[in-house]
Order: sequence, then structure tokens, then C-alpha cells
Amino acid sequence: MGEIPKILWIGSTVVYFKFILSHKITKLLI
Repeated sequence: MGEIPKILWIGSTVVYFKFILSHKITKLLI
């Protein structure tokens, strides 16, 4: 039962980092 929250946490963290990276790349391009 402890595995499901871990997977959700990892997934949300990956999405969060993708959002941060794309935001930084957009700042660099503009």
C-alpha cells in the first residue's frame, strides 16, 4: 500500500521538473 503514493510522488516530481526546465528554456530562448 506504500508503493502507490511513492509512484504518484515520483510522477508528480518528474512533471514538476519538466515544467521548471521548459520554463527556464523558454526564458533563455526569448
